[in-house]
Amino acid sequence: PPKGMESWAQLGTNLSIKLGENKWDTDTNRLMLMDSRDFNKLGLGIDDLIDGYIQTVSAVTAIDDMACELMKGGQFDRSLYESVNADESLM
Repeated sequence: PPKGMESWAQLGTNLSIKLGENKWDTDTNRLMLMDSRDFNKLGLGIDDLIDGYIQTVSAVTAIDDMACELMKGGQFDRSLYESVNADESLM
Protein backbone atom coordinates (compact mmCIF):
# COMPACT_ATOMS: atom_id res chain seq x y z
CA PRO A 1 0.00 0.00 0.00
CA PRO A 2 1.04 3.61 -0.51
CA LYS A 3 2.88 5.25 2.34
CA GLY A 4 0.41 6.49 4.94
CA MET A 5 -2.38 4.22 3.65
CA GLU A 6 -1.43 1.04 5.52
CA SER A 7 -4.48 1.20 7.79
CA TRP A 8 -7.04 1.48 4.96
CA ALA A 9 -7.56 -2.29 4.75
CA GLN A 10 -8.43 -2.37 8.44
CA LEU A 11 -10.17 0.95 8.92
CA GLY A 12 -11.52 1.92 5.50
CA THR A 13 -15.12 0.94 4.97
CA ASN A 14 -18.04 1.87 2.76
CA LEU A 15 -18.96 4.23 5.63
CA SER A 16 -15.79 6.27 5.12
CA ILE A 17 -16.15 9.63 3.40
CA LYS A 18 -13.30 11.80 2.23
CA LEU A 19 -13.44 15.35 3.53
CA GLY A 20 -10.29 16.58 1.89
CA GLU A 21 -6.61 15.85 1.52
CA ASN A 22 -5.78 13.20 4.15
CA LYS A 23 -9.02 13.92 6.02
CA TRP A 24 -11.64 11.22 6.51
CA ASP A 25 -14.83 10.83 8.47
CA THR A 26 -17.54 8.22 8.87
CA ASP A 27 -21.09 8.59 7.59
CA THR A 28 -23.00 6.51 10.13
CA ASN A 29 -26.30 7.25 8.36
CA ARG A 30 -25.33 4.48 5.93
CA LEU A 31 -24.70 2.01 8.75
CA MET A 32 -27.10 -0.91 8.91
CA LEU A 33 -27.14 -2.90 12.12
CA MET A 34 -28.60 -6.36 12.30
CA ASP A 35 -29.20 -7.92 15.67
CA SER A 36 -30.87 -11.27 16.25
CA ARG A 37 -34.31 -9.64 16.52
CA ASP A 38 -34.00 -7.99 13.07
CA PHE A 39 -32.31 -11.04 11.59
CA ASN A 40 -35.16 -13.27 12.68
CA LYS A 41 -37.61 -11.06 10.76
CA LEU A 42 -35.96 -12.21 7.55
CA GLY A 43 -37.21 -15.73 8.14
CA LEU A 44 -33.80 -17.27 7.57
CA GLY A 45 -32.46 -20.04 9.72
CA ILE A 46 -28.97 -21.44 10.10
CA ASP A 47 -29.79 -24.14 7.52
CA ASP A 48 -30.61 -21.44 4.95
CA LEU A 49 -27.32 -19.67 5.66
CA ILE A 50 -25.32 -22.89 5.35
CA ASP A 51 -27.13 -23.75 2.11
CA GLY A 52 -26.41 -20.29 0.69
CA TYR A 53 -22.75 -20.56 1.67
CA ILE A 54 -22.38 -23.99 0.04
CA GLN A 55 -24.10 -22.78 -3.14
CA THR A 56 -21.82 -19.74 -3.29
CA VAL A 57 -18.65 -21.78 -2.81
CA SER A 58 -19.83 -24.31 -5.40
CA ALA A 59 -20.62 -21.59 -7.94
CA VAL A 60 -17.29 -19.83 -7.46
CA THR A 61 -15.45 -23.15 -7.76
CA ALA A 62 -17.32 -24.02 -10.96
CA ILE A 63 -16.54 -20.59 -12.46
CA ASP A 64 -12.87 -20.96 -11.57
CA ASP A 65 -12.72 -24.49 -13.00
CA MET A 66 -14.35 -23.31 -16.25
CA ALA A 67 -11.95 -20.37 -16.51
CA CYS A 68 -9.00 -22.75 -16.09
CA GLU A 69 -10.44 -25.06 -18.77
CA LEU A 70 -11.00 -22.14 -21.17
CA MET A 71 -7.41 -20.96 -20.71
CA LYS A 72 -5.68 -24.36 -20.88
CA GLY A 73 -2.37 -24.03 -22.65
CA GLY A 74 -2.27 -20.28 -22.04
CA GLN A 75 -4.70 -19.44 -24.83
CA PHE A 76 -8.45 -18.85 -24.82
CA ASP A 77 -10.34 -21.89 -26.18
CA ARG A 78 -13.02 -20.20 -28.27
CA SER A 79 -14.51 -23.45 -29.57
CA LEU A 80 -15.06 -24.71 -26.02
CA TYR A 81 -16.59 -21.36 -25.08
CA GLU A 82 -18.93 -21.50 -28.07
CA SER A 83 -19.94 -25.07 -27.17
CA VAL A 84 -21.13 -24.05 -23.70
CA ASN A 85 -22.53 -20.67 -24.73
CA ALA A 86 -24.39 -20.38 -28.02
CA ASP A 87 -25.28 -16.69 -27.58
CA GLU A 88 -23.93 -14.89 -30.67
CA SER A 89 -23.92 -11.50 -28.95
CA LEU A 90 -21.26 -12.78 -26.52
CA MET A 91 -18.97 -14.13 -29.25
